[in-house]
Amino acid sequence: MTLARQGEQDVQTWSQEELTSYLRFQLAQLRARNGHHKFEDICRDFARQNILANILPATGPVAAGGDQGRDFETFHTYLKSNLGTDGIFIGLAPDETVVFACTLQVNNIASKVMGDLSSICGTGTSVDRVFFFAEAEVAAAKRHDLIRRAHEEHNVALEIIDGVALSEALAQERNTWIAVQHLNVPTAFLPQRIKAPEWYREQKRYMQGGVELTGSYGDLMDLRSCIRYATLQADLRGDIEFWINAITPFAGNSHPQEMQDIATYEIAVARLRGLEDMTPADDSVKAYLERALTYSTPSQLEDVSVLLMYVQAAWLHRTTSINKEWILGYGQRLLRHVGNLIQTATDEGDICEFLDTKATLLCGLDLGRVAEDPPGRRAYGPVPPMPQSRLTELIQRGEVVLRQDIFLLDAEGAVNCWLELLGKIEKAPFFPIKQLAEHVSMRAPFFVNIPAWPVLTRELDLAVERQSGKSARAESAWKRATALLQADLPLESLADLVIARKNWLSGDDFDSSIRVMFATAEAFRNLGLFYAAKHYFLAAGAVASARVARHESVPASLLEACFCDFLAGNWFSFVILADYALASHSEIRGAADDVQRWDDLTSVVEALAYVRWVSTFMDSSKATSFIDRHIGITGSEQIPAAPSRSSGQDGAHEVQGQLKSDIGQQAFADCGTKREITWKMHGVSWRIRCENRRTEVMAAERFVAAAQELYTLLSDIDLVLCPSKILVDLATVRSPNGQAAHAEPRRLRSTAQQERHWKVRLTRDEGPNKLDFFDAHAEVASIILLILSEISLLSEERLSEHMQQALSPGHLERLMPHIRYDRAISFIDNEAFEAASRKEIHPWGIKGFGEPLTPPSLREIDKPGPGFTEGEAIIRCERRYQSFARMLPHTLMALNADSTFQHTVTCLRDQGWKDWHILQALANQVLNYRHTFTEETFGQTSPDALFASEAPQDVLIPAHLVTEDSLRTHLAFSFAATLKTWGLAPHGELIPDDYLAVLENRYGYWTVDAPHEDPFIAGESSGV
Repeated sequence: MTLARQGEQDVQTWSQEELTSYLRFQLAQLRARNGHHKFEDICRDFARQNILANILPATGPVAAGGDQGRDFETFHTYLKSNLGTDGIFIGLAPDETVVFACTLQVNNIASKVMGDLSSICGTGTSVDRVFFFAEAEVAAAKRHDLIRRAHEEHNVALEIIDGVALSEALAQERNTWIAVQHLNVPTAFLPQRIKAPEWYREQKRYMQGGVELTGSYGDLMDLRSCIRYATLQADLRGDIEFWINAITPFAGNSHPQEMQDIATYEIAVARLRGLEDMTPADDSVKAYLERALTYSTPSQLEDVSVLLMYVQAAWLHRTTSINKEWILGYGQRLLRHVGNLIQTATDEGDICEFLDTKATLLCGLDLGRVAEDPPGRRAYGPVPPMPQSRLTELIQRGEVVLRQDIFLLDAEGAVNCWLELLGKIEKAPFFPIKQLAEHVSMRAPFFVNIPAWPVLTRELDLAVERQSGKSARAESAWKRATALLQADLPLESLADLVIARKNWLSGDDFDSSIRVMFATAEAFRNLGLFYAAKHYFLAAGAVASARVARHESVPASLLEACFCDFLAGNWFSFVILADYALASHSEIRGAADDVQRWDDLTSVVEALAYVRWVSTFMDSSKATSFIDRHIGITGSEQIPAAPSRSSGQDGAHEVQGQLKSDIGQQAFADCGTKREITWKMHGVSWRIRCENRRTEVMAAERFVAAAQELYTLLSDIDLVLCPSKILVDLATVRSPNGQAAHAEPRRLRSTAQQERHWKVRLTRDEGPNKLDFFDAHAEVASIILLILSEISLLSEERLSEHMQQALSPGHLERLMPHIRYDRAISFIDNEAFEAASRKEIHPWGIKGFGEPLTPPSLREIDKPGPGFTEGEAIIRCERRYQSFARMLPHTLMALNADSTFQHTVTCLRDQGWKDWHILQALANQVLNYRHTFTEETFGQTSPDALFASEAPQDVLIPAHLVTEDSLRTHLAFSFAATLKTWGLAPHGELIPDDYLAVLENRYGYWTVDAPHEDPFIAGESSGV
């Protein structure tokens, strides 16, 4: 089963709150467009629908005094009873006259109200009650004062409905037809009805009875709700043609153009999504789209942009006869039309809407990059409606394959449009920014690698917070993170998860903050960063239990945390922590014995069985007896049977190989007298060693968790790290006066395996509230950053800037969860940790760094380094050939005549060396031969001496000294200098292999060359 995902997300309908926000913006826009007549029409239809039936327009020109202050008035019939939950007014008519007035005026609203009351009550029919509609917001205190004055001065009951109240009322389902008719609300985004079967069956019976519709907007909205509901329900697909036939008359020329557009849109979507064939609607769709090139209303163009995306998806799935060339051409015409509207618009609100429409169009599918399938074959089917979790499961099982040739038309252009929009947002304060945030979030996976993405999300979040508060900002970030997680981009999701957690905590949204901590932990686990994941899982449980002792998330946090230990090879800790997790599960959760009901429980139980099975192949029986003791505590009847495997030495080797390929760690890696933790990220291999005592191990795990958290959350900063090996010997010290010790780490001599060796001392955890939270994190972070600074190739100035930012209190707060690692796991006491068998069992298997569980995003960075372009690299190669021709003419003449040297050149070329590599190495060797450079004296030699032209009298190097090994050695001598030419600055100890890894992965070291003549032709002096 192969599916294409429509660039392709389903259209996300607005929530009631989002629709209200959009309507508030549109009402405010009426003022900018001098739309008093439109506002009056809205208020009149609203009054007829919700307050009174008999309403008559007042006579006389608007805004000229002829209407005596009355915009519309009633005669005799006043509906008084309010029955039922849907707010429908019904009843008998008392002897009362009601007058309605409305205004778009913003300033001096009190004077406007009282002035109109004087006009209303001074002439015409005697008035009992006045409803005053104001687009501006009227504060409660001012409203109550006006009501009092109306009663005292005019003996009339006054009701004021301001823009906020009117927006909320128009967003209710019974009133949306008013918004659609007068405010051109994009029908694609209207909320779905919540209650379906009753109203749906009633409407269907009504239509089957042969009733002739009045042709009103209300009728059209009812049919729209029915056809959409049938489209989204698989068991009602048979009704779709019935509803298409019912709504088709509205697409005819006898109805207003807006109605025709709405009906055409609904028919097209129903045929595409419900019947999987849009072809019968193709002609009407094309006619609608062509008409739209004359539209100038932002909301109309929003519907058009959404319909165009559906047409693109229909072509992708071969469910339309509209060809690709027409779709691409129309898209360009529509973009030009919207661009012209942006240029000519004068109202900032309109410009913002047009920019959003343009961005939406740029988010359409780039059909020009999609390969056409052979005629007659539908290789790709549309994604059927299903939860994202179900789709993810099908993808993982290989039952669904997503095509890889889906690209947005211009993702970077869309981001730039939104940035321009956000630059104007202060002049359009009611623009529905939350809907924009939703739109951006939905497509976050397409934008996340665009350079301006961090700027867009920051500005967008600030705008959301200004308009709706911190919780809304958290929700916006959460939706982006969710979209990135669903797209299998956990590393990219972390920055948004941090924003969501911070703003939900400060906004006191407790349950949401727990949810985001779990999501952060899962992201770290998916990245193979199990100590950071364990920290966040434990922190989520600790924060939850501090608020509610038996909070439902506590068992999940413990089960997930212990599973992290399993994946990290820490099987002793896994078994111990499983005891606590299973006890919490049994105590707090219902149906605790039903293993299959709980995915986290199933994973832990299966992992226990696997650990028990592996222990039988180990030399020591202590591991098996240790597990049996704990399984006996937790219930051995829940442990499934282990897989079969050969016994004896062959079986042990086979299991060790499986362990290496499955988790890349030893079994019981946390046992023995010494504890060793290994992990790898972006080519940097870490090995942390300490005594296997609780205080030291907790500090070591704290260090590793902080390194993983800090490392990933700085991933948007390119530190240009050298792939390196790092060894940290870690111990703890006592806390002086409740503050972290901040002991200076010591850089030791590198090991024989070229590990950069550090000795680190961290402050020991000695109980709750013993250390300042931020100071404790700052201690760990400063040491990690110091270690990273040695392998970073950034200049001192830029590196210092990033380090200071990372160590600021605000940044540290973003980096770690709101409880220290040692405190989160403090329930594991010394007695549980120091079980006698921990030191008597020895790690078993092949050492590793968890490579099988390290995703591609955390392997060595291979994107171009700062400043690198292929064109610039080629220019540098050309300059090298010119320099070497000047520096080595006589040396080359002599060496080219030597057959051994020619053989060396051939061998190196076969190994991938470019000619400039050989010349670079040879130039270095010749300089060293003539001057006997050391590393220190080389740095003191002037460039003129280093790059001087070779003279006939210069001493020539003997050919027998120029070998493969000597050239390799002297090429390595140039790696640091080559890095400096790209603006990089090697720090600390020179380890050439580390520098070479950066050059080959990020600066095209082994691939870039320039055209040149062969410099190694026998008998030639250079020819370079």
